[in-house]
Amino acid sequence: DVYWDNVDVSADSVDQRSTIFSLAVFFLTLQWSLVLLACYAVSTHVRSTNALVASVVSYLPVLAVNALLALLPYILLSPPRRYEKQKFDTVANLLVLRRYFVFQIVNIYTTVFTGSVLSELARLVERP
Repeated sequence: DVYWDNVDVSADSVDQRSTIFSLAVFFLTLQWSLVLLACYAVSTHVRSTNALVASVVSYLPVLAVNALLALLPYILLSPPRRYEKQKFDTVANLLVLRRYFVFQIVNIYTTVFTGSVLSELARLVERP
């Protein structure tokens, strides 16, 4: 449970590094919402005469987002161990859990917002 390479790092240094990376995760979640918006725009506005092409192009962004969400815990596990120099595996896993939860919440709210609000705005633009 102990990362022996990180034992000699001071607690102040760990706290500073953890704060810096938490800010980075905050900005990454903002970027993540832009990626979700782009994927939603691509998947909903595909118009093709071929039904197979239209279905593949509409599902491909959704599958890409799901693949990134599946890989995200593994990506988020490296910084607590290597950059933040956390001393315990349980602390690193707790940080990953909290940060992944933030990504999931942003994912849900962005999906709901783009699915309902933007479609209603588009409908109002087409038929005022």
